[in-house]
Amino acid sequence: MFKKAESLKRKGLKFYQAQHFSEALAALEQSIRLEPADEGTWTVIGEALLKLARYEEALDAFERSLAINPHSYFPWLEKGLALAGLGRFSEAADSFTQAVLLAPDEEVAWFNKGQAHLALDVPQQALEAFEQALSINPRDAVYWNYIGRALTALDRVDKAADAFSRAANLSPHVSDMWFDKGQTLIRLNRLAEALVALDKATSLEPGRADYWLAKGRIHQALKSYPEALEDYSRAFSLRPGEPEIMILKGRVLWLMGRDEEALEVYRAALELQPDNVEAIGAVGDHLADTGELNKALEYYERSLELEPAQVRAWHSRSMVMASLGRHGAASESLLKAIELTPEESWLWLDLGEADFALNKPDRALAAYDKALDLDPHYVAAWIAKGQALTMLSRPGEANEAFDRAKAEAKKKNPRRPNFR
Repeated sequence: MFKKAESLKRKGLKFYQAQHFSEALAALEQSIRLEPADEGTWTVIGEALLKLARYEEALDAFERSLAINPHSYFPWLEKGLALAGLGRFSEAADSFTQAVLLAPDEEVAWFNKGQAHLALDVPQQALEAFEQALSINPRDAVYWNYIGRALTALDRVDKAADAFSRAANLSPHVSDMWFDKGQTLIRLNRLAEALVALDKATSLEPGRADYWLAKGRIHQALKSYPEALEDYSRAFSLRPGEPEIMILKGRVLWLMGRDEEALEVYRAALELQPDNVEAIGAVGDHLADTGELNKALEYYERSLELEPAQVRAWHSRSMVMASLGRHGAASESLLKAIELTPEESWLWLDLGEADFALNKPDRALAAYDKALDLDPHYVAAWIAKGQALTMLSRPGEANEAFDRAKAEAKKKNPRRPNFR
């Protein structure tokens, strides 16, 4: 019986090495029925089940192996992979910990432990595990890359950029290494360097839409609008069913002054996805820019019906209401926006202006003061406060506000975001 079990096991291993996992599993299951106490066979059965993404059964096989020999490294390692496949990352981390205790020089166990901690959003523990793997094999680009990811999660972006650079230098032909480096450099606002990294990524793998989108955003930030338009067009050619990419194209066309083309793109995006709130809002913005205020208002209302928690839409609605002379409605819209983001000084300024237009200088003054609490250097808010104090017949305080505005005018003024 032992000879037959061993023969079936060898047959299963040959199938496994040839990546015929179903055939391997069939032979190994015959073998284990003849020799149920063979821990090695249980381990290989689990590995075959892992390859077939049958994680629950794989977990059972590894536990059977460990019941026979709890001091074996590989079943603990593979058990962790099965648990990770089931999304049970805390248990997976525990299993990988057992593996590294048994074999502390096995870099793969440390790396897998780091990945489990990263999935659990425990980046410091992930970093420590990745650094252990790297100490065993310091020229592994993947380890450097994951150290960069852990450092990014810890908001240590400068250090992350260095790690991603190491990874890209060690594996210069792997596009993702350059992409991750570029993304981190974007966060550091090192856009020219980021563009070099993303150029490398797109040259290595031009069929990745996410690479072209990242390049487009850099070109857009650098105001290289024709290049951004080309990047977004390449991305859309690779993922033609995504209206979000069309909206990015529309925004660049709008920034280039090609308003009618932008509107066509937004409307085409709505044909693909009629309930896309970004496209609806973008059409509303275009109509507002061209003076079609009532039509613009219809689009903002439609967008807010679909998704009420939109600061951009509430603010845009308030601007249209103000232009229509409906300052009460403008004030109500701004209060909705402020409920969503109460720390934005420019929203409080606009609320004050709406209340000022309603001839309610006391309420306007309270809004201006809130804007200045959030940003004491806000020139426009100091001027507006002076105007409100003037209307309230408080000339001394008004003059103080105007003087402060003059003093702050030499400094950099905050700008409202351009939602388009």
